[in-house]
Amino acid sequence: MNIILNPQTVTLDPVVGLDIETDIRHNRIAVITISSGGVDYVWETFRFPAQFFTDLLGRIQLAVIHNAKFDCSYLFREYGVIPPVFCTYMASRILTNGKGYENALTDLLHKYLGLQLAEHARKEEIRTNFRYGRPLSQDERAYVTADTRYLVPLHEKMKGDLSANNLNVVMSLEHKLLPVVIRMEHYGVRMDVPRLHYYMSRWAQMQRILVKKLDIEVGRLYRTMKGGIVPMFVTVNYSSPEQVLNLFRTFRQAVPKKKENKEWKESVDYDTLQAYVNERPSKMKRFIELLLKYRDFTKLLSTYGETFVQQVDTNGYLHGAFNQLGADTGRFSSSGPNLQNIPSSGFGGRIRKCFLADPGHDMITCDMEAAEVRLAADFSQDQLLLDSITRGVDMHSKLASVSYSIIFGEPFTVSKTKEPVVVKGNKLIPERLREDHKSATFCKFYKGGAGRIYGVLSKYINMFNKKGAMEVASRVSQALDKELTGLSRYLTDVISEANMKGKLTGPKFNRVRYFPNGAYGEAANFNIQNANAEAIKIAMVNVDKYLTSTGYGRIVLTIHDELVCSVKKEHAQEAAEKIKQIMIDALSYFLTTVKGGASYKIAKYWKK
Repeated sequence: MNIILNPQTVTLDPVVGLDIETDIRHNRIAVITISSGGVDYVWETFRFPAQFFTDLLGRIQLAVIHNAKFDCSYLFREYGVIPPVFCTYMASRILTNGKGYENALTDLLHKYLGLQLAEHARKEEIRTNFRYGRPLSQDERAYVTADTRYLVPLHEKMKGDLSANNLNVVMSLEHKLLPVVIRMEHYGVRMDVPRLHYYMSRWAQMQRILVKKLDIEVGRLYRTMKGGIVPMFVTVNYSSPEQVLNLFRTFRQAVPKKKENKEWKESVDYDTLQAYVNERPSKMKRFIELLLKYRDFTKLLSTYGETFVQQVDTNGYLHGAFNQLGADTGRFSSSGPNLQNIPSSGFGGRIRKCFLADPGHDMITCDMEAAEVRLAADFSQDQLLLDSITRGVDMHSKLASVSYSIIFGEPFTVSKTKEPVVVKGNKLIPERLREDHKSATFCKFYKGGAGRIYGVLSKYINMFNKKGAMEVASRVSQALDKELTGLSRYLTDVISEANMKGKLTGPKFNRVRYFPNGAYGEAANFNIQNANAEAIKIAMVNVDKYLTSTGYGRIVLTIHDELVCSVKKEHAQEAAEKIKQIMIDALSYFLTTVKGGASYKIAKYWKK
């Protein structure tokens, strides 16, 4: 039975079910429902002062919530409290990771309790019509209590499932991290909007210049055609895939294609055009090079310019959304806007200067050094990887030398020098060769073969080998496997385990991921990426605890194995050293034969 009582008389069990309903037009909480001891308490929030809910939430020992991040974000914003929670949505994601199961509350109630509630029939209609300041209708009262009263029994069932699968530690980590993420999103990151507008103007200028160059190039291509007539005005929309494809047909050039689901389809996406340029001599080469540059600036403008400016709040702060379980490895993802994909170099890399510390603060950027290499070395005991960590061997130069010697057809030593060298009439810069080869090395962390190697190094393979490009890529792939024998053997064993058991459990914490038959690259890299993801989450919890307890500052962003913090200037150096040690300790927890590493930079802005 639904009972609404005077708030002062409410007695709460140690574990309660909690749910909120929001007024989506005004972006605020309209209803709070708590189920405790078989009684459903429903509060229309406009009837009570905010302090009541602050006090009430502060008394909760454990709240069972479905999709707790959503509810707790609102509770924190409006009442300043995040109660201890058990999130049924996160529990389901953790238990079924990789299976592609639905994790909606309706699915969980049916799966664990055998319930299909009549109140859910009009769910989408009802949930969007709540209004702050308007009393609930009878249907709305039935709806808000239907889910909440079953949350505690659902919690008991799922808690048993987590224990049976040794996932309590993973669940505990995600729950500890939840308030850290909510606060990070709530406070956001301060933006240098004038600087961002300046960059946008520069990007727009470069975009206009490239359009003119593309128009000139299209005109030149018309003139190369026999009897070709140059249009008086070029009116190509270079952002339109179909119009770009039509240019290839107009100039009687092979249309770029890529393979999707065993079929070849026309495409002008970045990878397809890059491969097209690398693989064949074509009079479209200059056009493609200009087009790709044009797209780079178009993306900068739309993704990191206009989107950011539109979403900066009135106080000059940008608020991204971070998903703790964004990837099956346990890694974060980000959206609205995506703050996990900010460029670190080139024109786009400059945008990091627009991310500022809070007033009176410095920005500390702390990065786990070579985290995946350390983890791969430790797990596989590959000698070269171990030597790169313990003896300072330049692994990237050594492996690049092996690959380019095969590609060039003569012995070649790669180094970090920027002085150009001439190889068979081609001027090359060793440092650039080394950087370009890193992708080939890291594709081996996924057990990548000749196809992946070719995709990364096709520019050089086709430059020096007019025929048999894939055969050269195969030789390079085999040579790299030989240099990384321990890693190759370890990844082969991991892939076999994934296919034999249909799942893998991550190091230390036993985070499970299920795989379909034929799992390969993602299975190979799961243990490495998972340990890295767990390490950064441990670091975030401990860094947040340190900064909160000292009052020195806060975590602003996280990107893969990097933390960005805003810290009071007078404590920046002290905090940076502490954060660095926390990061080292978190990574070292997953290592046995090598130690973790971290480095930091202190600046007024986000400095890589």
